[in-house]
Amino acid sequence: MKTSENGVALLKRHEGLELEAYQDIASIWTIGYGHTADVAAGDVLTEEGATSLLSRDLASREDAIARLVTVSLNQNEFDALVSLIYNIGIDAFRGSTARRRLNAGDRIGAAEAMTWWNKATVNGVLREVTGLTRRRVAERALFLTPIERLSFDECGDTGRVTTPGKSATISERTINPTVTDAGGKKWSLFGWMPR
Repeated sequence: MKTSENGVALLKRHEGLELEAYQDIASIWTIGYGHTADVAAGDVLTEEGATSLLSRDLASREDAIARLVTVSLNQNEFDALVSLIYNIGIDAFRGSTARRRLNAGDRIGAAEAMTWWNKATVNGVLREVTGLTRRRVAERALFLTPIERLSFDECGDTGRVTTPGKSATISERTINPTVTDAGGKKWSLFGWMPR
């Protein structure tokens, strides 16, 4: 499976494009769309070069999913996992609760565990990072977005999700999943939600 255009757009939006090497929040030298391998101070890149590095970086993350995930995935789940692994790394994903839950068939639990990866070590201290919280919310929302639309029973809302194309309902939390950060702010796929 390969990352879709939607998945690449999500990743590009959260990584941003930097044509000159910089140190990220965790002091890691970075360039292009979050590329970190063999980057040094003073490195420069063209946009075409950044896109080429992104394609190469995506291939290793896609291969990791093929090796580490034992359940079938739809395109949205796959794209969300690529974005997560692109950010946290293959080794971190290998040992993650998100992977264990997913391979056990607990997709909702896996999506929740993905949101726990919203911290970075800054000046030697592990801290929640607003940008990572937003990214995890967007990844979780994409992961939980079904490929097929669910149709609803004409007789009313039973509150139970069934198979696509059959009588079904879905909760507002599934449609617009949220995460509450350490400061008590709620974030959704669409950003901060006032109380």
